[in-house]
Amino acid sequence: MADEEIETLDANPNNTEIPFNDVFANGNNESEIKKECSDESDTFECMQSGIVLPRKSSFMSKDGSRRGHSRKKTVSFSSMPTERKIATAQDCLSYMQQGSELVKVRSNSRQYHRIFSLNSDMTEVRWQPTSKKPHKARIPVVSIKEVRSGKTTDALKNKEIAGIFPDECAFSIVFGDNFESMDLIANTPDEAHIWVTGLTCLINTNTRTSTCNTTTPEALEEMQQMRD
Repeated sequence: MADEEIETLDANPNNTEIPFNDVFANGNNESEIKKECSDESDTFECMQSGIVLPRKSSFMSKDGSRRGHSRKKTVSFSSMPTERKIATAQDCLSYMQQGSELVKVRSNSRQYHRIFSLNSDMTEVRWQPTSKKPHKARIPVVSIKEVRSGKTTDALKNKEIAGIFPDECAFSIVFGDNFESMDLIANTPDEAHIWVTGLTCLINTNTRTSTCNTTTPEALEEMQQMRD
């Protein structure tokens, strides 16, 4: 069967179906692909232009031995249009405005899946759905005292929680005059880091611009290097 596939490719060098991650029998098909995809970052663009990259397959030489790979082809997922790239504090805030599904942990260890988001003017953290009135299902940014990474509160240290969720996914928002705690679990450590970084940015910015009601772009620009 492998020999038949090789002969088909040789007979039709213009075939648009290019095997992914394999060596080509005639040595020409890969060169043609290189001309259209000059580097690895162009691989996804070639997929969009109509070149189909099938799933992994194997070719055997005519003597029955497996032929070695001359070059491994990869797809850079950073070029995917749906990928949300996070490089600066401003990127973190934009991500937060789009919303994240987080697990809200209560002091009795009950867990609630809620969509948390930062509002458009970056003055409030809101969540939904909720049985509370809309004006109560929010935390004003100016009321946030600090943001803690990890399981630092009694609710998150509870044995019913500690053994379920990774420490890196947990964080807490301490807010209000009574230092209340909103304990949250993100889906991934990266998502938790985005929220911690973004909220810390807003806290520091509000401290510097305490006389302003909104966060200025100039102040945000100063905080863009906060995230590693």
